[in-house]
Amino acid sequence: MKMKKQIIQRLHKNFEEFAQKQGKLTYWYARDFQELLEYTKWENFEKTIIRVGSSSGREIKDYMLTRYACYLIAQNGDPQKDSIALGDLN
Repeated sequence: MKMKKQIIQRLHKNFEEFAQKQGKLTYWYARDFQELLEYTKWENFEKTIIRVGSSSGREIKDYMLTRYACYLIAQNGDPQKDSIALGDLN
């Protein structure tokens, strides 16, 4: 039980360290969040993202995610990954 609590605390700390700020807006880049959730392939991670609107034509695709979007993505992620099974992003 203590080990699980330590993992959750580490995941939460790492999540907060990746936060970006722009004025009052706090967001996370999807590619950073991908790493936090232990996805090695962007293609696999991108499948968990709920898209709103059209995608842009950038060479390297990325998304700005709110805390709530990160929560939803983690809920739809691969439960075999410890960072998702034990994660607490609140």
